[in-house]
Amino acid sequence: MIRLIVKVALPDNTTLTCGEIITTKPDFRGVIKGAFRYQSEYLKHPLAFPIDPVSLPLSLNEFPADRPADVQYIFA
Repeated sequence: MIRLIVKVALPDNTTLTCGEIITTKPDFRGVIKGAFRYQSEYLKHPLAFPIDPVSLPLSLNEFPADRPADVQYIFA
């Protein structure tokens, strides 16, 4: 399993952890299964913004990040 912490820099130069993506290692076909989730602390921040407004709106939902089918381009 691979766990990546996703951080963003806000306009005031503050760096925040916005979420994490957890994936499996590629299988023999190159398929990766995973998911991204925003941290609740990030969602509460007044300057929080979606890192991908179309595929990753601000939400507590878990977003699939399977590859090659559903991984958001921001993580590709």
